[in-house]
Amino acid sequence: SRQLASGDREFDKLPNLYIVTILNYDIFGKGYMKYCVHNHCEEVPEVDYEDGLTFLYFNTGGTRGGNEAIHALLTYLQDSRKENVVDEATDRLHRLITKVKEKPEVKLEYMKFEDIIYWEKKDSYKEGRESAYREMIITLLQAHGEVPSDLRDKINAIEDTGILEELVRQAASASSTEAFEAALKKELDCMAGNGDVEDEN
Repeated sequence: SRQLASGDREFDKLPNLYIVTILNYDIFGKGYMKYCVHNHCEEVPEVDYEDGLTFLYFNTGGTRGGNEAIHALLTYLQDSRKENVVDEATDRLHRLITKVKEKPEVKLEYMKFEDIIYWEKKDSYKEGRESAYREMIITLLQAHGEVPSDLRDKINAIEDTGILEELVRQAASASSTEAFEAALKKELDCMAGNGDVEDEN
């Protein structure tokens, strides 16, 4: 919102307002990186209508207009990988995004399962595959609050890589710790059932 300084009654001193929208499609279909839109009077389009309001639409796939800095920023926003960090602005943005993504509550909402697997592969050589899975499960569950010690014990007792991988999926999508515990119980029941069948054979 725009506000005058305290005690100021001259409305021509209102600060300008810029509304910025970043899109992954071309809103006007002309190929520009940026579209700058101002209000105007329909009846008298030639009138100079300066209300201080500007709409900026950025198109991440645009190739016309703009400059190198805008192109670098839009490329990074379209594909937010380290490889697309090419200047100070994208470096600052990448460091901020990386820091935010490490928060457990953000991991739960935004981390794709492919990202989780990448994290697992990166750490598994050093810590062991099962250990990395267990750490991921607990980290994801922490978005819902403190993970009870008995639940941690159940997770740490699981040595089957396939079950741990499935539990990573469950932890990433669970709406609460209780919902995850229900999924865990189901997995453990299935594991116990499989064990009984193998004993009979």
